[in-house]
Amino acid sequence: MVSYLDDKTCLLINELLKQKNPISVTELARQLGLSRRVVYYHLEKINDVLDEQHLPKIVNKQKIGILLTVKQKQYIQTVLKTKDVSYILSTEERQLLLMFYIATTPSKITIQQLMSISQSSRNTILNDLTSIREYLQNSIHDISMSVNKKDGYHFIAKGNVAIEFMYALFIQIFQSKNEIFISMIKEMLHGNDMSECLLSDAFRIQLYQAIKKIEKEIGKNFIDKDLRHMVDVYPYLILGLKNVSNHHIEENLKEVFVRLEYRFAMKVMLEMEKIFHINFSIADIYVAALMLLSSRKDYDKHLLSKDYQQLSQYLVLFVEAFEKQARIELTYKEALCERLLVHFKVLIYRKKYNVFTKNPLKDDIKKKYKDLFIIVKTCVPLLEEKMNIHLNDDDISYLTVHFGGALQKERKKVHLYRMVLLTDEGVGIQDLLIRQCKTYISQLEHVATVSKIEDIPQDVSIDFIVTTIHDVVVDKPCVLVNPIFQVQDIIHLLQVSSGYRLSNMNECVATQLHQVLANYIPNQQQRENAVIDIQNVLDKELMIDKETLD
Repeated sequence: MVSYLDDKTCLLINELLKQKNPISVTELARQLGLSRRVVYYHLEKINDVLDEQHLPKIVNKQKIGILLTVKQKQYIQTVLKTKDVSYILSTEERQLLLMFYIATTPSKITIQQLMSISQSSRNTILNDLTSIREYLQNSIHDISMSVNKKDGYHFIAKGNVAIEFMYALFIQIFQSKNEIFISMIKEMLHGNDMSECLLSDAFRIQLYQAIKKIEKEIGKNFIDKDLRHMVDVYPYLILGLKNVSNHHIEENLKEVFVRLEYRFAMKVMLEMEKIFHINFSIADIYVAALMLLSSRKDYDKHLLSKDYQQLSQYLVLFVEAFEKQARIELTYKEALCERLLVHFKVLIYRKKYNVFTKNPLKDDIKKKYKDLFIIVKTCVPLLEEKMNIHLNDDDISYLTVHFGGALQKERKKVHLYRMVLLTDEGVGIQDLLIRQCKTYISQLEHVATVSKIEDIPQDVSIDFIVTTIHDVVVDKPCVLVNPIFQVQDIIHLLQVSSGYRLSNMNECVATQLHQVLANYIPNQQQRENAVIDIQNVLDKELMIDKETLD
């Protein structure tokens, strides 16, 4: 039986033990000051323990809630009395723990050892081992688990596959952000001088500083979140690789050796050797280079490298496909393509070496920017075909952010419509006309107010003229308006600002309304009254409040 109970699980158990009547998860969450998700998480962990003992699981009955049975209460009370440490492993955590232990333990591993480190029954471990085999068979990693009398349980993998698997395993462990679970993993690795050194805070701090010190020399700037993640995971990864069979560097890994990141990693690790007096193997340096290649950057001066010219061309086609789907023309297309190239230089290595990629904001992005996500996803097959890769929703959500940033820049570059007001009205009406124009065209620049055609400025750019004077003939688009705007004035103004050819909209709209209403109102007088009523509704909807303007 697992004797690991954390504080929140104990809190939940004690609350359930108090209940004499069913209680809902919502009410439990409220009383404990937790979210419903957290309550369900800890219920699952308690159910794992009950299932081990062949006891019925805790069930949240619809419209009723949760109430422990007598047997459940008796067993859980026994657990509370005998617990000596402070954590319960979930099924997922226990299986991660077993995989980690098998991968990192150099000596023979027996089922008794696995039972001991997880504090679980033999049947539970056997079930877990079956689940692990199924997981490995269905994963993208060509790795298997074997057992024999000489070596016990161990993994078999070749070259980069071992690195890929261990990298994915550690990312899952660290992305859980469960400090208690991570500390349990850390304790398993302690035991020799190298592990004590690599897992120390001093090593992580120095590794981070060494990378920051040299990164400018190679013209790249790593995103700090990814860099700190690498610094945290790297020591565990190289220690974990020590016990995976056949993890030598093969020919298919030579591609990494010619990359700038490999020379960069070698320089960093040589500095770490001098400081901590330990030796790193070629495999250790290779792992560091792979992690650097798959870490996101916010700056890369090597975008014009010949190695990525074809990729750059594919991204231009991708952006053009997006423009076609979105029916827009991006002003900052070149800058967007550069940002995407920086992103894809990392992504292609993540895909090539099966580096686990998870976007924690994926669901929020898909929900908040639903339409944009769909448009980007529609264009993705073009890249998948050209580059022979598969992009999942995590990848696409990152791309959506890039396009969202480009569209945000488009919004900031707004065209200002430059207008001249031609009127012989007084100053009060002039101000009123300008305010009305700005009400309906927010991005409006008032260039000048003149009373005569010859006074219209000739030395400045003008988009259109607004006038209250009849029979004006000018060489610029011109809209005739009433001092207090009517509906037709608003329509004329919006049309001229949109670049449409002006027509007599008042008569046109009235005629169209008569034609439409003729199908429903045969009587001409009733039809004319209906047109007037519609005009009044539009007045209320579109007209600015006269009292506000006064």
